[in-house]
Amino acid sequence: MYISYSAAQDPFHAVFRTFCLLDGNGVSAYDLERLLMYDFFVCFPWMVSEIEGVTKIPGFVKELNRVRREYRQNSYEHIPEKRIMFKRMRPAQMAALNSLCSYGYLSLHDFEEEKIVRKDNEVPQAIADNVRNHVTSNAVLFGFIKGFLDLLPITGATGLKAKTGLEEFRYDYIPT
Repeated sequence: MYISYSAAQDPFHAVFRTFCLLDGNGVSAYDLERLLMYDFFVCFPWMVSEIEGVTKIPGFVKELNRVRREYRQNSYEHIPEKRIMFKRMRPAQMAALNSLCSYGYLSLHDFEEEKIVRKDNEVPQAIADNVRNHVTSNAVLFGFIKGFLDLLPITGATGLKAKTGLEEFRYDYIPT
């Protein structure tokens, strides 16, 4: 019998990754869909290599290539097709976000409207130190997320869903 652990399906690790995306990256709010997609790339940073380049954003392709060089997949880090894995992560992600709401770290009212908004509650110092260390040691990834992926809209043919391939985008409602 083999026992394997996947951080992708661990709600406690999802809590840590959420703190990294919010506190560690200095962001106080995200749309739920955006945060979940970012969480996928924090969990599997080598999957950034499958994001389509965006030439309309200056420096996007250059920084994307930098992330590709920094995070290479190991021979033991095989995951199912990315859309399948992304869907499998959803229960752990939602459990983590619900837990963060119940402990007062996220706004419950905003969460009900599919917005992730960080409240002012401070995390324990040990967690804050680990978040800071993780973000610092993965500065290339978190810098790419904050500096470039944040510039993409979520929907449409040039949006985050389309460029990452994690979700269907062809039937998105795009206001005119």
